[in-house]
Amino acid sequence: MPIFTFFFPVLDALERGVVIRTAVAVVVRVAGVLMMLGGLVTTVLVGKYAFQAGDDAVTFAGLLVALIVFVGLLCVSQVYFYRAAAISRLPDSPFTVMPVVSILLRLAGEVYALLCVIGGVGGCLFTWIVGLGPGRILREFGGFLPSADSGDGFLGGLMFLLYLSSVGCWVLISSYFFAEVTLVASDIATNVRVLARQRDPDRTNP
Repeated sequence: MPIFTFFFPVLDALERGVVIRTAVAVVVRVAGVLMMLGGLVTTVLVGKYAFQAGDDAVTFAGLLVALIVFVGLLCVSQVYFYRAAAISRLPDSPFTVMPVVSILLRLAGEVYALLCVIGGVGGCLFTWIVGLGPGRILREFGGFLPSADSGDGFLGGLMFLLYLSSVGCWVLISSYFFAEVTLVASDIATNVRVLARQRDPDRTNP
């Protein structure tokens, strides 16, 4: 009866991936907006700490770090918007989730890598200007940041930057690898379906 089929268009949209792609793209865009707001709040907090430090070197370094954080998080938000647009442009496919997951994996790696670079550059410059190593600035996070014990001065800041940059690069490569594996699996499954239809043209999808 037609009255009981009013929900069928929604199910068709889900099967084609329209609803899933739209919903995920909206969530990613919202995350990008939140990242922009987070960057603004973080910049204000770091700047406030810099002005309250009572030391010219710390004030200058804090303001420089605040600027780096603000610009960096703006770049991160742009990554969210870029990947949201990529998700929206995905065509209809019998495998709707795998291409979305592939883009989300790339997004996760890109965001993590950017955050590592932001933290590394900011921490490095702060260490060079103030003279305090990351171990003294981030003492409570020493267990999570092994490079925080790299020492003071120029070498300590450089080691901090190199460590975070290498970690971000490794995570980025790993995320791209798993994203490509996901796409390859999707392509293989699609080609298998095409070959099956060519061999049996009367075959219908379940």
